[in-house]
Amino acid sequence: MIIYNKHISKWLTRKRVLLLTVFFSVLLLGAAVFLFSQQNKWLELDYAKQTELEQQQDRFDVLFLSIQSAESAGRGYAATGNKRFVEKFKEHIAFIKVEYAELKEGQNRKNSGLDSDLFLEFDRLVQAKINFMQQITKLCDEDN
Repeated sequence: MIIYNKHISKWLTRKRVLLLTVFFSVLLLGAAVFLFSQQNKWLELDYAKQTELEQQQDRFDVLFLSIQSAESAGRGYAATGNKRFVEKFKEHIAFIKVEYAELKEGQNRKNSGLDSDLFLEFDRLVQAKINFMQQITKLCDEDN
């Protein structure tokens, strides 16, 4: 037992204990810095996704407002026959097509947060609304 204690006391000199303490402290500090940097990267990615989703939501809102404005212009033309409504209608349709193309481009990216099946349904709905409104204005033009 005495030999064992001498061996341990010899190994555990003051300098070695101090070196081991410093080594484990640096190791712990390095691990903490690494974990914080990884967490920072994850938070940056999450923030970028949230920002993209908010931008897409804003585009959807603008698109819906433009569709409603185009419908109102189409109804105004159908009710009154005033050509000013047709001009506004054409402006809104052109804006809808540009805004919708930007939304579609965002959907085509691999990391898009939008559900592709829902976007296809949305695509059909937008195309059907545009076609329907254009047919109404065409009928109004033919009937004068």
